[in-house]
Amino acid sequence: MKKHKICKNLLVILAIFLCVAFYELLGICVAYKKQPEVSNTTKKETKNGSWNECSENTERAVIIEKNPEALLQRVRLIKNAKKEIILSTFAFQSDESGKLILGALHDAADRGVHIRPLVDGMESWIDMEGNPYFYGLSSHENVEIKLYNKANPLKSWKMMGRMHDKYLIADGKRYILGGGEEIHTIISWVIFRDIRTMTETC
Repeated sequence: MKKHKICKNLLVILAIFLCVAFYELLGICVAYKKQPEVSNTTKKETKNGSWNECSENTERAVIIEKNPEALLQRVRLIKNAKKEIILSTFAFQSDESGKLILGALHDAADRGVHIRPLVDGMESWIDMEGNPYFYGLSSHENVEIKLYNKANPLKSWKMMGRMHDKYLIADGKRYILGGGEEIHTIISWVIFRDIRTMTETC
């Protein structure tokens, strides 16, 4: 009798799990089945050749290939910022490099710089919730953290709407575009690296 009751409870748990999994999967698959149509105005604007014509500008750019150099340049931009820092990232962790960025952002906020990080809602739930380092930063009066599409299991149709933008803008004049990923695959000779671009308005 006891064994039968245990089996019954296990079947109920399994049934609930399968229903939840089906609900999540259905929402994920259906949400992006229909894509929006591109308007005629947008098509016309992209065919306009003026946007890619050669012209003079006051921007200088450099490619940053190594992660340590990219980290150093991010800290430099944050340290030299006077008014505002806009930071967009997919994953923000409190590891060694993350703590360096967090410390630099906190110092900038103490100087009166307005800090505006934008973080993916799924990754923030995984890496930032309950983390004292991020709570310390978010409690500063000059820091305004925004979450993009905060994770909600009850809204499965929104779960795959993730933000993967990675950039840091200082005072609207200098920015670094690109993240800090370096992924070594199972095949040792295949390595994926993020290539960053740093641009400055003269």
